Amino acid sequence: MEYGRHISYKIPGVTAILGSAADYAELVFAHLITGQQLFGKDFNYRYTITSTSIIESKNIAVGSFDDVHGLTISCLPRNSGDNRAWAAPLIVPISAVVAR
Repeated sequence: MEYGRHISYKIPGVTAILGSAADYAELVFAHLITGQQLFGKDFNYRYTITSTSIIESKNIAVGSFDDVHGLTISCLPRNSGDNRAWAAPLIVPISAVVAR
């Protein structure tokens, strides 16, 4: 990932990864204590694509969090061009990537 190399250059010892569906779901609920909903109204109810694939051509997307429906976990075709989906890289220690 190009962004991962760029962030590693600026901040040695870290890299950027595309997290799993579970990573993003955990972050969403952990972030609730701030009073802001990740992937909620402040973020236009958008989705992040994840590294979790369910079939060869589709990945799980996490997002569109609201008070009525909660967090949406959906399936999107890779490279679908869906303007609601974007990449939200996670900044992690390089050692965490090696351990995966």
